Amino acid sequence: MNPRSNPSAPYPIWRTIIAYVMIATMIGNAHAETLREEFTVSVQFRGSIRKNFEDIGRGNLIFKQIDPVTFQVLGYSRVQHPRETETFFEVDLDMTYRIEGDRLILVEDLSESNLSGKPLLRRISRIAPFVYLAKQIPFPREDEPATHTLSTSRGAVEMRWRRIHRTVELTVSESTGLVGKFFLPRFQNTRPYEMKKFRIPGKDHLMISFVSD
Repeated sequence: MNPRSNPSAPYPIWRTIIAYVMIATMIGNAHAETLREEFTVSVQFRGSIRKNFEDIGRGNLIFKQIDPVTFQVLGYSRVQHPRETETFFEVDLDMTYRIEGDRLILVEDLSESNLSGKPLLRRISRIAPFVYLAKQIPFPREDEPATHTLSTSRGAVEMRWRRIHRTVELTVSESTGLVGKFFLPRFQNTRPYEMKKFRIPGKDHLMISFVSD
C-alpha cells in the first residue's frame, strides 16, 4: 500500500527531516523573537453530570532559544480550585529541551509548584514542549499521513493532526493515554502558528482548558 494513502502510516521521513531542520534553524537564531502565550484557564467536568467552571485562573508560556537544537520553556500558572475556592494551584515552569532527529530530550527541569499544584505541574510539564512544537511543525498536507511519533524519556509520543472545518486539531498521546489536545486556526501560511487553545486531562473526568487571550 502506498503510505500516502494510509492515514495510519508514519509521518513521511522527508517531512520529518525538513520539519526538524526548520525547527532547529528557528530556535538557533540568537536574535529570534521570543515566543509568548497568555492563557485563561477553565475546567470542565465530563462525567454523568457535566459542569463548566470558566475563568478560574491565568497562565503563560514563554519559549526561548538557547542554541541551534535547544529551547527553554518558562511559564507560570495560578488556578483556583473549582470547588474549594480557597485553594490555589501554583505552577512555575523552567524546562530545557534538546531536539535530536525525532528525539525530544529533557536536558534540565527546574520547575516548582506549591503543594496543591504538584498534580497540575506534572500534567503541564508533559504538554508544555508540545505547545512550541505545535506552533512550529508544518501542518501535514491533505495528501500526506497525519501522524508522527517522537521519542521522549517517557517513551513514544504520537502527534496526530486532523482538519475540522476551519480548525486543525492536534492530539498528543502516549502509551498511558492522552497528554493533551491543541486547536489551531486551519488557514495559516506562516509560522509560528497562532493557537486558539489547548486542553489537558485531569482525574475523575476532568478536562483543563487553556484558552489563548
